[in-house]
Amino acid sequence: MLGAMLSEGCSARHPVDCDSGCVAEAKTWALQGADKRFRDVTEEQWQSAFASAEDDLAKGDWSQRLSDIKQEFCKTPGKVDSVKVRALENDMLTKLLLETRDKHIDVMAAYTHPDDASGIRAIKRMRSESVKQSILKVGVERIMQSCYVPASPSNAATAN
Repeated sequence: MLGAMLSEGCSARHPVDCDSGCVAEAKTWALQGADKRFRDVTEEQWQSAFASAEDDLAKGDWSQRLSDIKQEFCKTPGKVDSVKVRALENDMLTKLLLETRDKHIDVMAAYTHPDDASGIRAIKRMRSESVKQSILKVGVERIMQSCYVPASPSNAATAN
């Protein structure tokens, strides 16, 4: 239900498109490596974190960054300039880390006082940042899958 609800307006409201499959994959990525405080979220908390992440992604040039990666990855399928793609991905990750740092999230409050106002606020922000990173990761993974060209005898023959 969440995926259908969010995917209906996702591309219309936000420049980073995230359909119901993206929502499910992002949720898996966001919660997979998270510590217990973040894995044990209610559906309402997940929806709040997702909406916050989507809003953050809409404010920047994230869609353009994903488009640049797609253009580089798909322009010559099977012959990707991995150095350039890696550089684009690293630039995107660096921007994500700098933006997260600039939000001054009180990580210590999240761990030492998770039930008071500052801890709750920090946990909400940390969840949102985790979801944001997951949406971008899913976007890059989908780009790679959409432009993947499997090795075939004809491709191998032309490469030699």
